[in-house]
Amino acid sequence: MNCQLCQKKTETHGIADTDITSVCLDCFSILKREGVNNMSELQDYIKRNSKTITLKDGETVEVVYKGYKIGANKYDPEKESVYYTLGTDFGDKTFQSGALGLANIFDSIKKETRIRLTRHGEGNKTKYNIEEEVDGDWVAVGRPAELEDED
Repeated sequence: MNCQLCQKKTETHGIADTDITSVCLDCFSILKREGVNNMSELQDYIKRNSKTITLKDGETVEVVYKGYKIGANKYDPEKESVYYTLGTDFGDKTFQSGALGLANIFDSIKKETRIRLTRHGEGNKTKYNIEEEVDGDWVAVGRPAELEDED
């Protein structure tokens, strides 16, 4: 399993009363040293310091699309995934997906476009809605059926 903060593969542990189910001992020590005391502080810490974007069912993130790279899927190295670079208030982060429909939609989005990405569902039933900002309004990109996750 990978640590949710640093993404390194290691034996991990959860943190009680938080959404953190997988954190390595090194990151746990940092959290304790920095005095992270409650769930909202921990969530803020994760958003600031994580190198990746992971969305829960129903969660939305507003970011700037910066580009992509294709590489091995972190869950199944025999498959490829797309690693999208998304600009956030806390710097550039990576979002991984092997969904072909999602790749097709991102292919139509110009770099440096502000987008809103929303996750619906879990596991192989995940779908994403993507909207791009056009003259201050949010406009849907693609069709939901194209956005199914195939991981």
